[in-house]
Amino acid sequence: MLWPYAKNSTLAAVDQAQILSSDTSNIIFVPNPFWAAYPAWDTNQSDFLKYYQCTKRMYAGNPGLFTSCEQTIYTGTDGIAENMLQLKSFYGNETIKSFDTSIATNMSSLEGFNVEGSTLNQQYTPYYWSGFVSYPYDYLGVQQGVNYSTMKHPVMFNKDAVLSLSLTQEPLIFNYQREFTVAIPFTTGSADVNEDNPQYVSASVRRFVEYSTSWQQYRSLATPLDSYGMGYRIPLGMASLQRFTGFPVFVDTAKSYGNEEWGGFEYSMVQGLSRDRLNQRTYVDYDPVTGRAIRSALRQQITFRVEASAIFPIAFSSQQRCVAPTKRYAESSGYGCFAYVPLLWYEDARTIDRKTYFRWHDHFYTRPDRGQVLTMSGLITASLLITIGSCLFVNEAYQRRKFHSRVYID
Repeated sequence: MLWPYAKNSTLAAVDQAQILSSDTSNIIFVPNPFWAAYPAWDTNQSDFLKYYQCTKRMYAGNPGLFTSCEQTIYTGTDGIAENMLQLKSFYGNETIKSFDTSIATNMSSLEGFNVEGSTLNQQYTPYYWSGFVSYPYDYLGVQQGVNYSTMKHPVMFNKDAVLSLSLTQEPLIFNYQREFTVAIPFTTGSADVNEDNPQYVSASVRRFVEYSTSWQQYRSLATPLDSYGMGYRIPLGMASLQRFTGFPVFVDTAKSYGNEEWGGFEYSMVQGLSRDRLNQRTYVDYDPVTGRAIRSALRQQITFRVEASAIFPIAFSSQQRCVAPTKRYAESSGYGCFAYVPLLWYEDARTIDRKTYFRWHDHFYTRPDRGQVLTMSGLITASLLITIGSCLFVNEAYQRRKFHSRVYID
């Protein structure tokens, strides 16, 4: 087997030369002889890990898919707080294209999506003073921050699947589902909390979740092609990773709950999955003041599209379920017989730690109270000074009148 992308430059050059000098009719090109989400990442060889992560590939696909191996974020030095710590480019690319003409047709004018404005580190747009849910006093005639409800669609970037997911509040019907207060710390089991008398503070958050609209942009990018060069529809709640992996791999909602809930049918191709929307959907609890995610969970699944073919002639338990060739199988979403088989699903869940939030709480959330204390102290002090000054003024005026009312005889 020839591997022209080997770390050893001499070996890679020899393999490349052999490929170029050989009769191409005698070469079988296998772009991905194996598949692993994170191949060799359990090794301690730092040089190899740096090399592999800079080959500009995703999910063990072909290398060289990106401009560089650097990620760029906004630091806030430009004075624009709205995009601070948010993604500017991913692996040197400001736009990610999910398809090309070799694997898809009917590509729309939007062949990719912009990564700018997505977040890798749970930082969204902060609104500071105008992001408070309420003030302890009237401030310029209002009792709530004018930008508390401004955020509509925070964008979470999954760097493992090269996917930007725009979250929404659309499926949350009641206001208590959209906006609520959480107590921090979330648990009292950490060593820096006194379990007998833990210190709690509250945080007002707004919840955003994934919905069918979050995935729709990836379904409308193009019509992917199967192994026979025939087009098929991307299922609801899924996005194609074929351009990165070299074969039909999809990122999906956990246990395909979204496909079932949003009107798909591909979820039924595999039996035995227990679906629970509340515990399997992606969400973020967003703090409008700091712009940080107080709590979040990215839950996604890796799914293969398996086709009945000469390589996999027995892809189904009952061959009578699908007799090729046909387009009537699976509601005419593609040609032939196929199934979407889940490989794994994962959860990247994060909660803010107690020390970090207490620092934010002291820096941001105590400002209205401190402002109130300072204002009241200033008013009291000013009132005392005015009273004392008024007394001194009245006394001086009285003494002047008394002096001028005297009659002096030479």
